[in-house]
Amino acid sequence: TDSNRRRVKVYELSGENQWVDKGTGLVSQQYVEVKEGFCMIVRSEEDSSVLLDSKIRKEDVYNRQQDTLIVWTEPNGTDLALSFQEAAGCTDIWNIILDIQRRLSGMRISTGRKFLNFRRLDISNADDVRNSGAFEIKSPALDNLKDVEQSFVVGCRTMYGREQLVNAIVQENYLSKLLPLLEICEDLESTEELFSLSNIMKIIIFLNDTKIYDAVLEDENFLRVVGMLEYDRDFPKVKANHRDHLTNNAHLKQVIPIPNKDIVARIQRVYRLQFLKDVALARLLDDQTFSSLNSLIFFNQVEIVNYFQQNQQYLAELFGMLNSESESDDKKRDVIGFFLELCSVVKNMQVGTRNSFYRSMGQHGLLSIFEFTLADSNVAVRLSATAILSSILDHDASLVRSFCLAQTKQSAAPLVEFIIGRFLEEPDLGLRSQLSEIIRILLDTSGLDSSEGISTHAAGDADSDEFLNLFFEKYMSKLAEPILALDYGNLSKEKDGTEVLILDESKATKCNFICEFLCFSIRQHSYRSKYYILGSSILQKILLLLKAKDSYLRLAAIRVFRTCVGMKDDFYNRHLAKHDVFGPIIIAFRETKGRYNMINSACLDLFEFIRKVCENVKLLVASIASLKSQFTDMTFVSTFKDLLLRHEQNMEPPSVENGTTQTRYAKTHFELSRRRGDGWGKLDDEEEAYFNSSDNEDDANKEAESEEFRGVPGANQAQTSADILAGNRGPLVDYPEDED
Repeated sequence: TDSNRRRVKVYELSGENQWVDKGTGLVSQQYVEVKEGFCMIVRSEEDSSVLLDSKIRKEDVYNRQQDTLIVWTEPNGTDLALSFQEAAGCTDIWNIILDIQRRLSGMRISTGRKFLNFRRLDISNADDVRNSGAFEIKSPALDNLKDVEQSFVVGCRTMYGREQLVNAIVQENYLSKLLPLLEICEDLESTEELFSLSNIMKIIIFLNDTKIYDAVLEDENFLRVVGMLEYDRDFPKVKANHRDHLTNNAHLKQVIPIPNKDIVARIQRVYRLQFLKDVALARLLDDQTFSSLNSLIFFNQVEIVNYFQQNQQYLAELFGMLNSESESDDKKRDVIGFFLELCSVVKNMQVGTRNSFYRSMGQHGLLSIFEFTLADSNVAVRLSATAILSSILDHDASLVRSFCLAQTKQSAAPLVEFIIGRFLEEPDLGLRSQLSEIIRILLDTSGLDSSEGISTHAAGDADSDEFLNLFFEKYMSKLAEPILALDYGNLSKEKDGTEVLILDESKATKCNFICEFLCFSIRQHSYRSKYYILGSSILQKILLLLKAKDSYLRLAAIRVFRTCVGMKDDFYNRHLAKHDVFGPIIIAFRETKGRYNMINSACLDLFEFIRKVCENVKLLVASIASLKSQFTDMTFVSTFKDLLLRHEQNMEPPSVENGTTQTRYAKTHFELSRRRGDGWGKLDDEEEAYFNSSDNEDDANKEAESEEFRGVPGANQAQTSADILAGNRGPLVDYPEDED
């Protein structure tokens, strides 16, 4: 309640350094004409007597401790303290004390009329403070910048102070008085004043007021604003060059003059906001200011995008320039750069806005520009075109699939064929990587991302199956051509006699991307991949990569075979066994010579997976076991010995011994367990003897134990656990029969 916020205890420090309680009352502030100043007055809650009447002074004698204490020293040397019942009341009084001190340092109070609204000011009602209208800021001048900076620092600490600062800056057109001081201070080389100007401008921007932002971003003000931000008290010997960059490098390029002046102004405003956020204030931004700047940027960008997508005449002129043979290459590159900027902006907008944007662009032929932009001699144009295509695919890949199918129906070469051609011919490795990702996205018709489970686009669109059939029938072989072209004639012998496949960097990266794509295709498009692998020699050619000099190519080849085995499909198992793929893999593993590296781990992972998975891999185990001569001497791992034992287990049928069915699985299991060395599978001598003994021996032992047991007194009254388990149960307690 209001009374609780105002309720305080008054303490006075005695001569014995003990705080003496002077009473409890309600605090208020008011102007006292006799003392010619504002006073804190505490009246007793019992009899309304005055417990405290202290004039607020401009000297820094007040100290706030914890959340509920204000301590100060009177001019006569008496130490006083106010202890508030609630922290909110303490905060209100503290803010008003700071406000009054700020005023006292800037002007002289001679009459009660000077601050009429502060007469009888009550801390329990914060609206009185907000509506007082008494907040004043000194007009900036070269000789009082320090005081102005201090008043801004103090004012921005509270919500009330921030509101008053905003009102003063907007109503008094404060920036028009402050900004001209920059040139004066630079001419005089007044470093400290420049630091003060910089700090004042930062505080003004951090007030996060829309009207202030509008004033800061105006053409006549912005260069001076960033000029002030070039100076920083934390780095006194370093000065930024914001004005030089904006004057010499930052110019708005209009491919075709934009007729709407408001849109031009919005474009410039967005650039300036981004410059403040990412450059001038990047080190200092707090969350609130960062969010405010982002919001202003976003809403301006929405207006810009809506204007261009609705201006059909402007778009027609842009696409006309791209299709014109008489237009210069530089102009066409500028158009591509313009579209890239629009796509980059649209990427962060809502789905509905993106849909209407790409629909509008598609109607004017956006997807038709890639046939010449992706093959442009200028790498910057190829980068821009690839980025535009990636933006479209990230939004909705079905747009590109449908476009390719429409081209096919018109007997024209589809865009996907051109993309594959560029992937094979592109000299830039970074662009080639992006093109491979574009191909993967085109073939990704699942509705969920396999790693995160996030819906990326609509699943099962009508053209997906038709597009996949087109791709695997006509273009998969073209994509895999660098691997299909490999031959044993490409091998060269090293000094030690080993055969090595040496590929140049361009071909090696192509083979690596194709292996990655093949792994994706096997997982994503199961039956189409089966038919392709069955009808081609792709897996046999990938075996040659196991002899590559580059380790990453050998790893890529092993990943393909690991993916095939991981599918747990009889088709892949039969195909791998038929073409004896494990022999070259064992050779690659042997060449590691037991060193722990990626190739060693990848091979072990493949063989361990085959050993541990019991379903549908007998054929693979047998295929590996047939190569035992290649790994019998590799004793540094037990994987191959375990595989041989598993093969023996698979080959031998269950055996019948003395009427008791006993498979060799138990023995094999314990032998494998003992080799693990983990402590769980070890057998002691008695357990091993038990499993090695026959049933006749067990019966004889039981009879001997029974004869021995009969010689023990009282044995005939007891039952063994074996008797109970055999069903010879008797009463647990021998109760006497009832006489009745």
